[in-house]
Amino acid sequence: MNQIIKLIGVGLMLNLGTSVSADKYDDALSGEWTVFGAIPSFCQLSEETLTSFKTIPAEITDGDAAYDARVITISDQQFDIGKFLYPTDTSYDPSRCGDGLYLMKEITCDEPVELVVGAGSDWWMEWFVNGEPVFDTLQTGNVAHEFSCVDNPFHMKLNKGKNLICVLVKSGSGGWKFATSCHSKYTKQLLEVELRRKNATEEADCVARALITQAEKASNMKLAVFGSSVAFGAGATNMFGWGNQLGKLLEKENWTYVNKSVGGDNTIKILARFEQDLLPEKPDMVIIGLSLANEGIMGNSPLIYNQFVKNMRKIIQLCRRNNIIPIVANCYPNNSYGGKHYTYIKKFNEELNRWNIASIDFMGSVNEGNGHWQADAWVDAGHPNDFGHTEMFYSIPPSLFDNLIDWNYPLPASKDSWMECGDDGDKSAALQYQPEYTMHSFSMAFTVKLLKNYAKKVKTIAAVDDCKILVGESGCWELDVNGTNIVSDIKVTQGTTYNIGLTHSYCNSEVKFYVNGKDIGSVPSRMVPKTFYMAGGKSFSCSQALFKDVLVYRSCLDADSMESLNQGQWLRSSLEVYAPLNDAIVGKGVPLINMAQTGAEVVPKSYNCKLSTK
Repeated sequence: MNQIIKLIGVGLMLNLGTSVSADKYDDALSGEWTVFGAIPSFCQLSEETLTSFKTIPAEITDGDAAYDARVITISDQQFDIGKFLYPTDTSYDPSRCGDGLYLMKEITCDEPVELVVGAGSDWWMEWFVNGEPVFDTLQTGNVAHEFSCVDNPFHMKLNKGKNLICVLVKSGSGGWKFATSCHSKYTKQLLEVELRRKNATEEADCVARALITQAEKASNMKLAVFGSSVAFGAGATNMFGWGNQLGKLLEKENWTYVNKSVGGDNTIKILARFEQDLLPEKPDMVIIGLSLANEGIMGNSPLIYNQFVKNMRKIIQLCRRNNIIPIVANCYPNNSYGGKHYTYIKKFNEELNRWNIASIDFMGSVNEGNGHWQADAWVDAGHPNDFGHTEMFYSIPPSLFDNLIDWNYPLPASKDSWMECGDDGDKSAALQYQPEYTMHSFSMAFTVKLLKNYAKKVKTIAAVDDCKILVGESGCWELDVNGTNIVSDIKVTQGTTYNIGLTHSYCNSEVKFYVNGKDIGSVPSRMVPKTFYMAGGKSFSCSQALFKDVLVYRSCLDADSMESLNQGQWLRSSLEVYAPLNDAIVGKGVPLINMAQTGAEVVPKSYNCKLSTK
C-alpha cells in the first residue's frame, strides 16, 4: 500500500495522574476527534500501518484515493456516522456494510493512568493506543443493538506524555454509529457489565472444555497395521519397529493401535485372512504393509507383479466396502533384489503415487540407491534394524491420521495463480513451515518466477535452516550447504518460470539440488530440519517474486520422481505439505491452504504476501 502521510499536531491537554480524582479525566474521550473516511472495505489500512502512526495525519492517500482529516465532536450520545458522511441520503445503503471510518484523538497525561472505557458501535470496531491494539469487536460485532457508550467495557492504559488513540468503526448492514465515554458516572455500570461477561465467559469456557473432553472420549479412533514381518517389527529390538513406534505416538493422541501383521504374508494371504483377522478389530484406518519380495518377485517377475497390483486393488476395495480408510505403504528395499527387481519396485511405487489413496514412501527413507538397504539400516537381507525402522517411521506424516478426511484423496492440478511474496524491508522469509514432529529425510519442491534480474547481487530464494537456494553473483541458480556451494549453469531471468527441488537422504548423508528436473549436484550433509523458508531465509528476505505449488515430503525422492514433479505430476506418498498458494485472502500468521490432508501449516510471516495473476 503506497501511503503518503502529512503530519499535523492535533491534541487535547489533560492533567491526568494515577491518584487524581475522577473528574480530571471524565471528558477525556468527549469533544473533538479527527476522522478519515469513508474508506471502502477492500482498501482499509493494514494493522501494520495503523500501528505506525505516532501523531494524527492531515491526510492519508492510498493509490489515487485521498482521505482528508475532518474534525467532529462526540459526546456520550451516539455519533451517527452514516448521517455525517451522507447527509443527503434518506435511507442507509446496506451495500456499505464493512466500510470503515478512522477516528483519532491525542490525549496528553501528566502521569500514567488506566481508564475504564465504554464503547458501542454499529457494527464492528477496533481500538489502538499508541500503535498497540487494545480492544475489538471484529469477531462478534457489537452484540447489543442499542449502540450505547456502555455496551462494551474495557480498560485503556495511557502513558505519561502524549498518547494517540485510533478507532476503526466498520459499518453494519443496517446502520453506522459510534458512542464512547470514560466518564465516572458510567464506571459502576461498566464494571458490573465487565464482571457479568467475565462470569459468563468462564461458565461458557467450562461447558466448552467439558464438551471437548466428552467429544475426545467419544471420538477415539483405531488404526490397524496389516502386513508382513517388517510391518510387525522384525529386525527391531523387542519388535519395536516402525508400526509400533507409530502406534505409541498415536496412543498419545487418543488413538487405539493394533498390529495384525504376520511374517511372510503377501497379498494372497492378506486377502485370505481379511475377514477373520482385520474386520473383527473394526479399525477406522489401516496401513497395508507388504513387499514384492514376499510376493515372489524373484521368480516370474511379470506375472508376480501383475498379481501384486491386482490383489492390492482388491484389498483397497474391501477396506472401503467395510468403511475402513486404507493407507498403503510402498515397497521397501531388500538386499536380494537385482536390477530388474528394483525396476518393478520403482514401477509399483510410481503407480501407487497415481492412485487416489494416501500412501507412505518407505523406499525414500532407507534406499541405498539400488533397491538395497542403506549400509547402516539392515539386520539381514529382508529386514531393517532399529535405525532402519526409525527412519521408516520418520517417513510417515504423523498428523495424516487426524486429518485424512477423504479416502479417495485426490490432489488438484496446478493453478494459474501465483502468490507474490518477499520484500527487502522484512527481516525474515515471507513464508515458513516448521515440522511439528521430527523429520530426517525430506524433499522440497516449488515453482518460482522472479520479478527482477539479480546479476551480481546474491539473493536467497528459499532455504531449509541454513541450507540456502540462491541466485548467485553470476546470476545462476546455486545451492549453499553450510558454505559448500553447487553452482548451476542455468541463468535466472526475469519473468521465467523455474521448478526448484531439494532432496535430503538422512541415511546416505546427502543433499541434492534440482532445477527444472535436472540434477545439478549433491553435497554431503546430514540434517534434522527445523524450518522451511520461502522468499528468503532465516534472518533475511528476498526481493519480491512469484511462488506457487510448494511441496514437502517426508522422504528423499529419487531423480525420476523429481522429474515427475517437474512435469506437474504430484506424488502422494509421504506428502506432508502441498500449498498451491492460491489463497484469495492472506493474513500474517494465518496458515495457508494445505491440500496434503495433514496438520502441517505454511504460515505467512509478512504482510507482503498476496495473490497475483501475473
